[in-house]
Amino acid sequence: ILLSEQDNWYLDPGASEKDFPNKYPGRWPFRSSLQDAPPAPESLRRLAWQTDQMRKGSENDTVRVQDWSRFSQYVKKHYYEHGIECTVWSETGRGKPLDPKPPSRQPRPLPAWICSLLQRERQLPGPSLASRELPFASGLRASGTEAQQPLEFKGAPPKMQELYPEFPRRTVPVEAPRAAVNPRLRLPFREWLKGMDDSLFLLQYHDHIAANFDSLEQIHEIYFQDGEIKPAFFE
Repeated sequence: ILLSEQDNWYLDPGASEKDFPNKYPGRWPFRSSLQDAPPAPESLRRLAWQTDQMRKGSENDTVRVQDWSRFSQYVKKHYYEHGIECTVWSETGRGKPLDPKPPSRQPRPLPAWICSLLQRERQLPGPSLASRELPFASGLRASGTEAQQPLEFKGAPPKMQELYPEFPRRTVPVEAPRAAVNPRLRLPFREWLKGMDDSLFLLQYHDHIAANFDSLEQIHEIYFQDGEIKPAFFE
């Protein structure tokens, strides 16, 4: 097959390492990174082109999970045909087994101010947590103190007052319920003006009223008194 630079859409051949200092140098399907390397087989060159198309399709949201799954098996099949197999690096890469786990660090004494904070912490109650030690308990012992005992399990999750008794619960004042609002005070300004004058003469004041007030309820609270609207409203 014939490959062109447009097939490798995700690589920028004109970019330099100065523009992308951390970019791994691109490996083109028809160019080898080794001068004396033999030419790549035609099947691998075609596979490189197909993987580029899959990447491009993923950015266009045309590739689904099942497509990637089937394509991965397709790629592995081609690798096996050319003797490319995945090996366990710990056994064959280095020629020796995994390194043993290093010993755990010994607990160190903690500063006094950290101990004062950790001593206030207690393990939450629960049947499965009774024998579980707090992660900082060894550090407290190295500092000459002990962590508190877990809270007693009472068959239900503890309340916040039980976990933090030194912080009293703040009471939020509840506002008194407001009186029911007259449904007529919820009318729009335009409907209100139309209802007072069949000739629609008062509509000329609509924009001025809407620019200075939020609702009829606001006008009622400010200017309505003794069954009448104060003269200041008309000034």
